[in-house]
Amino acid sequence: MYFKKHLQEHILFWVIIVVGLSSIFLFFSEISLNREAKIIFLDVGQGDAILIIAPNGRQVLIDSGKYSDISTKIAKYMPISDRSLDIIVATHPDIDHISGFNSILDEYSVDYFIHSGLLAGAPAYRSIANKVRNSNIIVKTAVSGEKIFLDNDMYLEILSPYLNQKIENPNDQSVVIKLIYGDTSVLLTGDASKLIERNLISMYGSFLDSDILKLGHHGSKTSSDNSFTEKVNPEYGIISAGCNNKYGHPNVEVLRVLDNNHIKELSTCDNGDIIFKYKDGVWFFDK
Repeated sequence: MYFKKHLQEHILFWVIIVVGLSSIFLFFSEISLNREAKIIFLDVGQGDAILIIAPNGRQVLIDSGKYSDISTKIAKYMPISDRSLDIIVATHPDIDHISGFNSILDEYSVDYFIHSGLLAGAPAYRSIANKVRNSNIIVKTAVSGEKIFLDNDMYLEILSPYLNQKIENPNDQSVVIKLIYGDTSVLLTGDASKLIERNLISMYGSFLDSDILKLGHHGSKTSSDNSFTEKVNPEYGIISAGCNNKYGHPNVEVLRVLDNNHIKELSTCDNGDIIFKYKDGVWFFDK
């Protein structure tokens, strides 16, 4: 009788544990399936790094800044046990855009590596290429017109570079990406110059219209032509640049273009990480 009673208590104990763990698992599974879509323009000083998180949890890192602390910077926006990224994109091989991928590839598993197709001999880029190859990561060269689906109603469309593109300035080989989610969009331009901006107007016209524009080349006067900015017609213009940088970014002419077009300017220098969350069909700035 004593044995039977304790056996029943033992079984009941494990039933409670199993049910409890199942409830916890279902609870957190439900959370993971209903994540809030985010786009974070990371403060990496004088450089670019943009983290996109889809509602289903997929994560894309576009550029990585110059420094190895990028791994720490993205970790605070990811589940504590998550050490993986679905896609990383190197818009072009400037050090202030790609050097941080060295630490990312050491600390995170990555499924896809997308790059501009521009060959570069910088030691940092060679190191990244070796790590990508040794990790058996799938590599793709970006070509305009390609779409990369992240979730229902959310995808990346590559607008540039395009086939047979002839360039003199390596910045003009930058991967230009439009993030589309429902009826909203975010345009990310790397370091593309006014030449590429004019080409984009010619090729895409009103399709360039976006809610958020990441200004080209950290707010340099080589980018953000008035006609291009008018065509994109964003509510927000994002400038990813270091405070008191030696290049004078953002340029006063670019700030004037934003002001004349009634575009709200947000810089990583003034705001640190710039976080947008998607809610009720719009992207809103999480101040």
